[in-house]
Amino acid sequence: MPREGTQEDGRDGVALTKRWLEATTFVEFPWNSYENEEMCYVDHLSKKGDAFKCFDLVGNFLGDDRQPIVVENKAVNTDNGLYAEFLEFVAIAYSSTVLEIEKYKKDKAREFMWVTTLPFNLENWPKFHTAAQVLKGLTKYPEYLDGREIDPLMAQQVADRIWVLVLNIKQERLSLTHEELMDVYRVIPRKKSTL
Repeated sequence: MPREGTQEDGRDGVALTKRWLEATTFVEFPWNSYENEEMCYVDHLSKKGDAFKCFDLVGNFLGDDRQPIVVENKAVNTDNGLYAEFLEFVAIAYSSTVLEIEKYKKDKAREFMWVTTLPFNLENWPKFHTAAQVLKGLTKYPEYLDGREIDPLMAQQVADRIWVLVLNIKQERLSLTHEELMDVYRVIPRKKSTL
């Protein structure tokens, strides 16, 4: 059974986020956790529970570099526990980056997007994409280090790839429809052939 398969609010929120981000014409998300769960797994170092995180959306930037992106979507009405979840999100971002470098000897330079319908923890909001927040996340969730020391330079690299976006449902009225987006792609050739 797909993760959160019965949570229609979550599904609707992910669909809205996908349409909104793709309407920028700079990104595409071919995989979502409701229809392509396995494609949304990103491995990390923790041995506690699953050794992977299932993100809501997985895709890439369009253009020549096709830099990978994962999205954690929070379609919520209250900020109850969101900051703790965000700290775990940045800890996973760090952990998965370290694992990929160890495993493949290469950094995929993945971008990590946190999209929420509700701003939260406003006193820390301006610092969300800083190395200090990554360090705070790793301190709170040390299992994502699996005994490794924290590399401050890696924490900064990961912090530079953290995005925190707020989406209001009314923004859908400002976005291109799928049909309009396909028309735009004919005029703006961001989507490139891979071979």
